[in-house]
Amino acid sequence: MTDRELLELIFTEITGLKAGQERLEGEIVGLRAGQERLEGEIVGLRAGQERLEEGQQRLEARQQRLEARQQRLEARQQRLEARQQRLEDIVTRIENDHGRKLEALFDGWKQNTEQLKRHGEILERIESKLEKHEVEIKVIKGSKNISM
Repeated sequence: MTDRELLELIFTEITGLKAGQERLEGEIVGLRAGQERLEGEIVGLRAGQERLEEGQQRLEARQQRLEARQQRLEARQQRLEARQQRLEDIVTRIENDHGRKLEALFDGWKQNTEQLKRHGEILERIESKLEKHEVEIKVIKGSKNISM
């Protein structure tokens, strides 16, 4: 191989190397652009993740408030149930007391009715005797008037 051929071969190789280097530099520029795009997307993902975490924190705070309200409602419900039980006990006691009182009143009414009935019978007997006595008095007065 001659010097010229060797130089041409070296030149060809160097030209190929330069073309390869330029292609690699283009690919590096593309890779850098892709990397910057990915880094931008990562920044966007991180911002989205932060928004999601903030939203989750707000949801957790709301859930805690709801749980606190639920506990207050349960406490109120227990108080209402206790009041209802007391009212039911009071109503039962009133019903029992009134039942006994009504029974006593009915017994008294029954006794009064029986007493009035007995008094009515006695009054009828007295009236009957009174009528007899009136007749007897008239007879006696009538016989005195005749004898005089």
